[in-house]
Amino acid sequence: MASVSRDVFLDDEPTETAIFTQLQTAISLARKQGSAVMIGHPYPQTLAVLERELPKLKAQGIDWIDIKLMISVRGNRATAAHGKDGVYR
Repeated sequence: MASVSRDVFLDDEPTETAIFTQLQTAISLARKQGSAVMIGHPYPQTLAVLERELPKLKAQGIDWIDIKLMISVRGNRATAAHGKDGVYR
C-alpha cells in the first residue's frame, strides 16, 4: 500500500502561483485526513501568499494551528491509511 503524506512543501517552486497551488493541496489534504503540515521558507512570495490567504481559512472551516498543538490534539492517532484501528503501535 502506498504511503500517504500529511506534509506539503509550499515553496519548492518559489512563485506565488505555485505556492498558492501547494496551499490548496494542503487544504485538500487537511480536509481528507483531518490535518496537514505545511513547510516553507520566509521567501517574500511565500509570505505574500500566506498573508493574503490565511485570513480566509476560518471561513472555509480550516483552523491554522501551531504544530505543537496539532501533535497534542492528534496525539498518536493515525490517518485512515496508517496504523491499526486508528492508532500507531
